[in-house]
Amino acid sequence: MRLHLAACLALLALALAPAALAGSAGAAVFNGYPALKGRYPWMASTVVQDWTMDDDNNVIMKKTRRHNCGASLIHPRVLLTAAHCLYINGINEWYADLDPKLQDNTFPQVRLGAYNTSIKGDMGVETRRVVAATVHRLYNHTVTGNDHQNDVALMLLDRPSRLPTVALPKSMRVGAAVQPGTELFLIGWGTSAFTPTIGQDDDGTPLIEQKTVDPHVLQEVDMALNTPALCARRYPAYPFWKGNAFSTDICAGAPYRKTSSCYGDSGGPLFVKAKRGSKQQDMQVGIVSFAHDCGTLSPTVFTNVAHYVDWIHGGIKVLLENGARPAACRKSVVMGNHRVKCK
Repeated sequence: MRLHLAACLALLALALAPAALAGSAGAAVFNGYPALKGRYPWMASTVVQDWTMDDDNNVIMKKTRRHNCGASLIHPRVLLTAAHCLYINGINEWYADLDPKLQDNTFPQVRLGAYNTSIKGDMGVETRRVVAATVHRLYNHTVTGNDHQNDVALMLLDRPSRLPTVALPKSMRVGAAVQPGTELFLIGWGTSAFTPTIGQDDDGTPLIEQKTVDPHVLQEVDMALNTPALCARRYPAYPFWKGNAFSTDICAGAPYRKTSSCYGDSGGPLFVKAKRGSKQQDMQVGIVSFAHDCGTLSPTVFTNVAHYVDWIHGGIKVLLENGARPAACRKSVVMGNHRVKCK
C-alpha cells in the first residue's frame, strides 16, 4: 500500500543522509583526515537539488544544490553506490516516482574526480548526468529480518568518463575478498564532527544542540576488516553473518579510535589501497550502508562487493542495453534481479 507523503518524511530524511538504524547514523567519514588531492579519481559525488516540505506536505524545491551520496566509477559509464541513495527505504519506491520534483534523487548530477564540495573550487572534475539506474530486486526494508540487505545500486552516466576506474574483487558467495585484520580505507564528504550550539525547544527553553561539521574536501580514514563473529556481536539483529562467515555484508572499524561512518556519504567505497608506484588499481570491497552513532567504537556495516560481483556485471550489461532505449524502462521494470528505471 502506498504511504502518504507526510508519513514518509522520516524515512526520506534517513535515506537522503544514509540508511540508518533507529538511533543510529548513516555513513560518511567521522574523525578522518583530508585525502591526498587527485589520489582517487574514480571517486564520485552525487549532487541533488535541496528541498523541504510546506505545512500541507508538499515538496518545495530550494535553489541550492548539495552533495548527497558517494559513488565509485567501475566502468566508463557506470557508477556503483548504495540502493538507499536512489530508492526509498521501507516503501519501495524510486524518489522520482514518489514526487516528480525529486527526479534528482534518482537521477542525480555526478561530479567525477571531485575533491572539493565547492564546484567553483575544484579543477579537472568531470560532470555527468545519471540517465538510468538499477537497484537489487530484493532490496526491501519492509521485510522482517532483511533490513538493509542487498543495499547495492548502479547508475548509468549520459556519456563515458575518461577517468580511471576502481577494481572489483572476484565473485564470492560466502566470505570476503580480504581477510579480517586487513587495512582498508574509507573516503567521503559526510559529517566529520559535531560542535555544541545553544538552541531552544518549542516553548523557548534553552538547550544544547549538536551542529554537524561537514568537510569541504574529501576525507579519508583507515579501518580494519572485522571478523564475522565481532560483526554479529555488534549487530545481532541482522542476518548478514552466517555462522562464522560473511554473506551479503561485512563490517569494519578502528577498534581503539572513535572514527566511523556518519551522515552524508552513503554509497561510498571501502577499499584496499594499491601500493604506491605499482600498476595495480585500488580494489573496492565494500559499499557504505549503515552504522551506529557517529564517532563511536562500533564498526560500520558495508555491502559486501564480493558477494554481488555477478549482479554488478549483469547490471552493467542491463544498463548499457536499456540506456540505448530508455522508453522501455521509464516505468520501473524488473529484469532478473535488477529493478531498472530510466529517465
